[in-house]
Amino acid sequence: MLTELTKEQIELQSVVRDEWITFALGGDTSIDKQKAIDGINWMYSLASLSNPIFVAFAEGPLAAQMIAQVYPHFLKAVGIKKPSVGNSVWNSVGNSVRNSVLNSVLNSVGNSVGKSVRNSVLNSVENSVWNSVWNSVGNSVWNSVENSVWNSVENSVGNSVWNSVWNSVWNSVENSVGNSVGNSVWNSVGNSVENSVGNSVLNSVGNSVENSVENSVGNSVLNSVENSVWNSVENSVWNSVWNSVRNSVRDFVGNSVENSVGNKYEYPYCGLGWWSGWFSFYDYFERLGISMDGYRKIRSWVKSGVWDVLWFEGLAVITGRPSKILKDAQGRLHCENGPAAEWPSGEQYWFWHGVRVTEQIVLHPETITKKQIDEEKNSEISRAIAECLGWDEYLKRVNVVLIHKWFDETTLNHYELYDFQERKGSLQPRLLKMESPELNDGTRPYYIEPVPPESKTCQAARRWQCDPSRPSIKECNKHPDLAFQVEA
Repeated sequence: MLTELTKEQIELQSVVRDEWITFALGGDTSIDKQKAIDGINWMYSLASLSNPIFVAFAEGPLAAQMIAQVYPHFLKAVGIKKPSVGNSVWNSVGNSVRNSVLNSVLNSVGNSVGKSVRNSVLNSVENSVWNSVWNSVGNSVWNSVENSVWNSVENSVGNSVWNSVWNSVWNSVENSVGNSVGNSVWNSVGNSVENSVGNSVLNSVGNSVENSVENSVGNSVLNSVENSVWNSVENSVWNSVWNSVRNSVRDFVGNSVENSVGNKYEYPYCGLGWWSGWFSFYDYFERLGISMDGYRKIRSWVKSGVWDVLWFEGLAVITGRPSKILKDAQGRLHCENGPAAEWPSGEQYWFWHGVRVTEQIVLHPETITKKQIDEEKNSEISRAIAECLGWDEYLKRVNVVLIHKWFDETTLNHYELYDFQERKGSLQPRLLKMESPELNDGTRPYYIEPVPPESKTCQAARRWQCDPSRPSIKECNKHPDLAFQVEA
């Protein structure tokens, strides 16, 4: 059993860590599609599931979500023809599908996603259906759908199907070939199998890999490698990038796509974005000579360039790696003159020191209006706006006047209390600008938050905000002192 690492083995930890971070975030977006598909089929087999009929490759995480939303509409509208007439069908109806069905769906969120994202989704759906349906799907699949789909589509192309898709996606799906295609094919494409696949991979591969290492390495070595490799890679890839971008996509889908298309956000699982720490950790031990057959297979799959996957019965949507990732000195997504994260689809994600913001805040803060500032409820975003504008300009725009300032000699924090010069009624709050205690990264950022209009001093406003007993502002004005340990 390995109980102590040599100098060379310790130095190898940083090598493995940096290799995995660079592979995940270095900007290489290439993907070995056949190797990715082979890995997908293997993992489906671990869950005792049939290989997915369709495997789509998304050029970004939002594109992946939109592909999952668009797929049922696309398949129903295409009507899945016989292989022997695939080319003629594609030539005759492909453009109609693109222009009517997909654009109809995507136009519903067109103002929120760029043209490049939409084109990426269109190309991915079309290519994966083409490869899977016209070139890859076996005779048994065709035989099972031939009678119900072929006759229906044959009678509908150019008439009821395509006339109805001009009206709306849902009408085209329900009134023409939608029912027959949906019953034959789409009922088996769309149910999430994330948990089933994930648990099977964990049980079949994860447990054996973990046992191999734990039986060969002492706890002190495990802890050392976990801290220097697993945690470092996970913080750099999963915490800083994957999770932050995932939240952005989830909110967009929930607010825009879901309301327009009727489906929901699907949680991606596995791949570099999700398991980067795990992959790097066991890669290190394999380089030390510990044999892990199952690990080699799943590592080969993720090394094909898979960022993450959406898992369904009959459909897998694979997302590739980001094309650009920028961070601040503390490792948070951040860029002062552009997006902090980008994907080949054209997706751009804007962050200010780890806080999700808009392009306007980063590139054009001078265009931010007083109304926007007043309506922003997130203090982190308000801080980002103030830092991009400059605090003096920020306070000028909200039209406030300083009524009290205070330096807390105990905490070494600065506070300023402001009131609006043109008050809109007696209930309009005052604003407390406060310096944060030193954070783990060594910074002490400022925040600004509303406090009761009756607040007379910074001390009273701070106690009203931080005292867990929730005293009234009248009580805070009378007894403003607050012990630091309560505030912290």
